[in-house]
Amino acid sequence: MGRNKYRVARRSIWYVLRILLTLVALITLILGVFVTGLYTSNVYIILQDGMAKRADCILCEGSLWELSEYFTDDFLLTDEALTKHAYADFTVSSYDYRVEVSKLLVLPWEKEATVRVVQKLASIAATPNEKGENILPPALPEWPTTRCDVQFVRKNGRWYINSLTVLETNPQESPLPTPDLSLAANNE
Repeated sequence: MGRNKYRVARRSIWYVLRILLTLVALITLILGVFVTGLYTSNVYIILQDGMAKRADCILCEGSLWELSEYFTDDFLLTDEALTKHAYADFTVSSYDYRVEVSKLLVLPWEKEATVRVVQKLASIAATPNEKGENILPPALPEWPTTRCDVQFVRKNGRWYINSLTVLETNPQESPLPTPDLSLAANNE
């Protein structure tokens, strides 16, 4: 009879342990999915806002101080587009800058993340600054469409854009899955 008591106790302990291990695994999985979603959304928001602010600084001579919220100091010091002032001879009244994300996943244990994007300047409205009489206005600099890898780094619990690597200039665009009615309006 003593053996049956130990057998029942042992089975009961294993039952409780299996339930506890299953609960711990389930909670760990839920936390992992939550943190992955949190990091992925943070990186996406910083990518969209940071690249839009960067484009604004390049096109409209904006303040570099605003960019330190999105970019590392090393990036800001080495980015040629920010230091070149290619649009300094123009007054940009409006533009349509787009960043299309094609690959984004940030796992909970990562301190770095890479996002593949296509950045393009769809349209720009700019007028040359007055330089005097008999001087031809300069040509508006081209902003080519580029496929890039944007490298993020996490410092003090916050994500920053650390580098921008151009993979391809003027990549071939994939056809739209549905008809684009805006193209029909342009043909009329």
